[in-house]
Amino acid sequence: MQTDPLNSLHDIALPAAVSPWPPALGWWLVLLGGILILGLSIFFVLRSYRRQQKRRIYLQALAQLEPEHSTAYYAAVNRLLKQAVLAYRGPAAKTLSGQAWLNYLDQQVGQALFIPACGNFATAVDNPHVKLDANMLHSTCEQWLRAIK
Repeated sequence: MQTDPLNSLHDIALPAAVSPWPPALGWWLVLLGGILILGLSIFFVLRSYRRQQKRRIYLQALAQLEPEHSTAYYAAVNRLLKQAVLAYRGPAAKTLSGQAWLNYLDQQVGQALFIPACGNFATAVDNPHVKLDANMLHSTCEQWLRAIK
């Protein structure tokens, strides 16, 4: 009796399965790039939020002031603008007053906001009889606070 030659064959030995770990160099670079982009995005968002925080504080303080034709209102607005300039630009404009102060404010935002519309604001703190539209001054200050960087 002759044996079947197929019975003496062995199964094909398959190689071990390829492991997904550790990934190839390209995947490490993709992961590193993703982490870098995520980190930079978080950094820039937080930096922008902190920069905008000062602006939000000053705009909120301005919103709390009620526009009225009084020396106290003009003094409060002037003090708020001085504080904002100190926060954004440092003590360079601490001693400015009058037209020089308004020119400085306009220079900081690159627009003529105060000189044409609120030129009388330069003397409104010292002279209660100055004709000045308090609502116009309020909106001009708001524009200035939004424009300064």
